[in-house]
Amino acid sequence: QNLTWWQGQVIRVRARGVYTCGGTATNATFALYAATVGTALSGGTSLATTGALALPPSVTGFWWRLQAEIQCRAIAQGSATASLYTQGELLIQTATAATTVGNVQVWPLPAVSGPTAANADTTIARTLGLVATLSQVTGSPTITCTQITHEIVSG
Repeated sequence: QNLTWWQGQVIRVRARGVYTCGGTATNATFALYAATVGTALSGGTSLATTGALALPPSVTGFWWRLQAEIQCRAIAQGSATASLYTQGELLIQTATAATTVGNVQVWPLPAVSGPTAANADTTIARTLGLVATLSQVTGSPTITCTQITHEIVSG
């Protein structure tokens, strides 16, 4: 989704999906990006990234859910000003009985405490998106995003 910015604006990003992992140990990383319209997300400004999550081996169709808020704190041209602050969490199923609290892990987004302050040009429209990266491909692990929404919640 292409978005223009104003100071005080807060955008809530919600995403969910499933993952599958073969028998080989695999780590996953989730990251939110703001990219210039028409360019690849991974080439844009990183807004927040999880740490490396160790996925359980030999699972199929386990779920994950991410929520984060992005706050525009400054209208800034170029990339010299911390303008977008992002914080949220990732919930990920880690065992078969997903209704048991011990079978779901909660990971902070970003991996450090407090929000990420990203230097992004907020005078131009940006595409917001989520990139999930796997540490290896043996056993054909996959991460699929089945739904992502962007909601303006204040501003």
